[in-house]
Amino acid sequence: ESENLEIYPQPASNSIVLKGKELSGSDADITIYSISGQQVYAKNAAIIHGEIRLDISFLEPGMYLVKVGAGPRMFISRMIKK
Repeated sequence: ESENLEIYPQPASNSIVLKGKELSGSDADITIYSISGQQVYAKNAAIIHGEIRLDISFLEPGMYLVKVGAGPRMFISRMIKK
């Protein structure tokens, strides 16, 4: 789990913001996995002022792992969807 990636709000309902000092470049590859390891979302998203905003309204309530690849860096953090 990365200390360098903040996901808020927690728990989330319809959208999340990923924020990190290490998030740089213009875009990042986002992958969200269910806690059982099944990939439920994959997208290339824009990084704007060190933040990525995502719509997660389609996800079922539960815990997820969010993986972010930005350039050579990789971040993994937990997210709770209510």
